[in-house]
Amino acid sequence: MDKNYKILIPKYLTYARIILTPIIILLGIMKLNLLMCILTILASLTSIGDTILNKLWKVSSNKRTKIDLFADKIFVLGITCYLMFKYRILITIFILELIISIINIYFFYKKKKIHVINLGKYKLTSYIICLILFILNNMKNILTLCNGFSYITINLQLLSILEYVIYFINFNKPTINNNSMHREIMKNHIDNEIMNDLDKTKVLDNINNLDKKIYDVENDI
Repeated sequence: MDKNYKILIPKYLTYARIILTPIIILLGIMKLNLLMCILTILASLTSIGDTILNKLWKVSSNKRTKIDLFADKIFVLGITCYLMFKYRILITIFILELIISIINIYFFYKKKKIHVINLGKYKLTSYIICLILFILNNMKNILTLCNGFSYITINLQLLSILEYVIYFINFNKPTINNNSMHREIMKNHIDNEIMNDLDKTKVLDNINNLDKKIYDVENDI
């Protein structure tokens, strides 16, 4: 039971973020900006909460990371998709985040594992703050602040793409362990070592048998 709730709480927080996304968009369409802002902040807290709890309770896994990343993408891209028709600068952020999402999918199918970069959490935090500010701008004019965080987010997105590119180059760089000839040589070497060990064992067995025969002969005499 103790282990179950440690797994379930972060999982429900992740699912809550996915469920809240269409509700937030609907509130925006209905011009209920204050409620939209409050729910966006709550959804953002679920992202922080499940990350902290996963690390604290040590229940993180490749599957959990994948679901968490999927929930984050649905959340930020969904709200951006609604807001970008009014704030054109968000179109750039939306396109860059789509590119990062495609890179994530590529690495997942290439490595069968989610590759999380160091800049990811800072980019996501800046992105969420940016969205909250644009929602608040519907109630009070803070467009300068909104644009400032937009440029911070764009720069972090570009740096994230650059980090992925560097990782991709290193990931595909040929190494001695990836070289087929090296692997064949190492395999033959290991096979030879095994054969040598077997030969040594046979020699020792023969010596022991010979010693036993000599001992038997001496006793007979």
